[in-house]
Amino acid sequence: MENLLTDDGSQDHINKKFWSFLKHKRDDTGGVGTRPEGNHLVTELTEKAEVLNRHFQSVFSTPTKEPLPYTDESDTPSIHPTSEASVQSRGT
Repeated sequence: MENLLTDDGSQDHINKKFWSFLKHKRDDTGGVGTRPEGNHLVTELTEKAEVLNRHFQSVFSTPTKEPLPYTDESDTPSIHPTSEASVQSRGT
């Protein structure tokens, strides 16, 4: 850290040294962390992929030909158009 402050002093050089210092202090690999599976933690990459695959398969269902359940429209709030809103084509 002392080298950050004692070099040539230019702002660009100090910024570069600072971010380089932080980058080398990181211990994050950016991968998928350990995953719980039952009573143990999965650490191997292929096992982690299998755990995540099973999870996604359990969450997302396959489409069926069964009709969707009926919902009573009186349970949903109505949205009424308002004359107070205006739309303009000017840019953002």
